[in-house]
Amino acid sequence: MQGKVYLLGAGSGDLELITLKALNCLKKADVVIYDSLINKKILSFANKKAEMLFVGKRCGKHSLPQEEINSLLLDKALEHKTIVRLKGGDPFIFGRGGEEALFLNQKGIIFEIISGVSSYYSAAAYAGIPVTHRGISSSFHVISGHNFCDSSGKIEELEILAKLKGTLIFLMGLSNIKNITETLIKFGKSLDTPAAVILNGTMPSQITIVGTLENISQKYDECKDNSAPGVIIVGEVVNLRENLCWFEKKPLWSRKIIVTRAKSQNRGFLQKIEELGAEALEFPVIEINPIADDQNIVNMYKKLALYDWIVFTSVNAVEIFIKKLISNNLDIRDLGNAKLCAIGEATAEALEKKLLKVEIMPDEFVSESFAETTKANIKEGERVLMPCAEDSREILSAELSHNGILIDVVHLYETVLPEYDREELKTILDEADSITFTSSSTVINFLTIMNNERLKFPHNLKVYCLGPITSETATKNNINVYKTADEYTIDELINVLTQ
Repeated sequence: MQGKVYLLGAGSGDLELITLKALNCLKKADVVIYDSLINKKILSFANKKAEMLFVGKRCGKHSLPQEEINSLLLDKALEHKTIVRLKGGDPFIFGRGGEEALFLNQKGIIFEIISGVSSYYSAAAYAGIPVTHRGISSSFHVISGHNFCDSSGKIEELEILAKLKGTLIFLMGLSNIKNITETLIKFGKSLDTPAAVILNGTMPSQITIVGTLENISQKYDECKDNSAPGVIIVGEVVNLRENLCWFEKKPLWSRKIIVTRAKSQNRGFLQKIEELGAEALEFPVIEINPIADDQNIVNMYKKLALYDWIVFTSVNAVEIFIKKLISNNLDIRDLGNAKLCAIGEATAEALEKKLLKVEIMPDEFVSESFAETTKANIKEGERVLMPCAEDSREILSAELSHNGILIDVVHLYETVLPEYDREELKTILDEADSITFTSSSTVINFLTIMNNERLKFPHNLKVYCLGPITSETATKNNINVYKTADEYTIDELINVLTQ
């Protein structure tokens, strides 16, 4: 059976603008052939075993000529593979999707088109500019702007466009913006016709420049980021931005925030930051590696019914404990009559998602507060199991032992330092304006990685810490803490980020 090619639109930048159908297709692809103008985070949704091939171009520089891209699609299809041809925006809107589909058809290759959200209307919407509006513009016209490279290029088309009353939208036209605007004016468009340039549309780095046909070219030239992809909009609808602008009013708008939590714990935090308008720069300083089932782990699962309490200190402990429970041919019934204790709200939520009831949870997400909580709940002589990380702080288990409680500490996983490319690290640090630390270990590990790469802590970063212990660790290491979330929850950390 021959392969199949999906010509797939990735959307215009915002990760969540990719369609459900596109995501499902990515997950089953054997090969992903992708362009430049996509949000690279989309690639994380692809089949982990998929072959990833970059064939994009920027500013006229081709990674691979179109003829070779066509040949690549054919070769992979003849290998009986499922191929995703991933394009920015929509594959049939100035994306050469039609050309590639015609080539595949000529070669007898099965293909399917999956539409994507195009920047011509999504970038406009994110800038608060509707491409049509009753009483103002009842039509819009989308034009490829790279054709207008000089005063003679496509001049007849501009003469026709200048006489239209609808909204004019130019894609790929920023390098020709001066010629486009001057020619429209030459053929009758008013000098004071509203115009806008939207750079990096739908992304936290979006920049919207508003002016008129007379001055928009100069305003764009004065912009600091005139290498970014953008959309030119000409028409009265631009004036509606003053009342309809919403994206750029988000509380964390345009912020770039480094998130140092382990990748396994990041998704919810990243989503909340980005929902508030910031760009979350993932820089996990901890990797979680489950420990292979040694004799201690095997024995723990054999005698689960003997424990009166099981204490979980982290979400990782919960997830790995349950996975190992199942891999040992057991399930939650084998927990017997053990009551559950969770350190922190996130840990409690992780247990509740497994339909496990949490009996006690310390008010504060610190081990020191645990002893006070347990005095009224865990009795002397009761047996307690604490599945945790290999490098967990000993203060919690020590406090329990001092209270005459029988405790077994079993290490289920280890935390290790991830490896980073120095230039990648430098790029993240240069871009960011803030950094978040959620535990003392994230502080220590971040500084260790910096030291390993012979880099100094960038003192222009605003440092946000989760809890006074994390803040104290940062201060002891000569890091100036900007703000601390006193409550040990991610929601509170988000709250101080917005203050």
